[in-house]
Amino acid sequence: MLLLQARGRLTAAELAGILEVSVRTIYRDVGALHAAGIPLYGDAGPAGGYQLLGGYRTRLTGLTPGEPGPVPVRRAGRRRGAGPGQPARGRRAEETIVRLSPTGRDRLRETMTAAVVSAVEAGAGPPDEHGWITATVPVGPVTHAHGEFLRLGAEAEIVAPAELRDMMRRTAASLAHLYRRRSP
Repeated sequence: MLLLQARGRLTAAELAGILEVSVRTIYRDVGALHAAGIPLYGDAGPAGGYQLLGGYRTRLTGLTPGEPGPVPVRRAGRRRGAGPGQPARGRRAEETIVRLSPTGRDRLRETMTAAVVSAVEAGAGPPDEHGWITATVPVGPVTHAHGEFLRLGAEAEIVAPAELRDMMRRTAASLAHLYRRRSP
């Protein structure tokens, strides 16, 4: 949504390239934005794309009042010595290893692509005594994986990579702090 707000009209393919996700993920996310009431318009064809209607703007930054404002971010380039098809350092979760509860597996089936669900079901180890499994999940960039696994809440635990596990830990700590505060 923030990309559309900043750039105007973008195609699903352009969004997928910028965000380093599949076009299918863009379609799913556009559907979620529609369901959330965001006035998003999609137009098919060569001159088509998605855009926000009526000058819709959001001030959603994810920052708390005491934190500094937005910081310009440059898209990471290929790391030195990396060949074609090799990602820049820190950008991709080569193998996201996750522990999933039985409820987490159900939620995963509801929220993630068929390819991810198939990979989990094919590569999962046997359930432990509480029904949790450990699986390798192909979800793309670390930042995308972070958003995907937040949907599963406490029903999923990231084992690796450490960067993603730390991102999840920081988000959980921020949420715990937010909800520990007294009600307004």
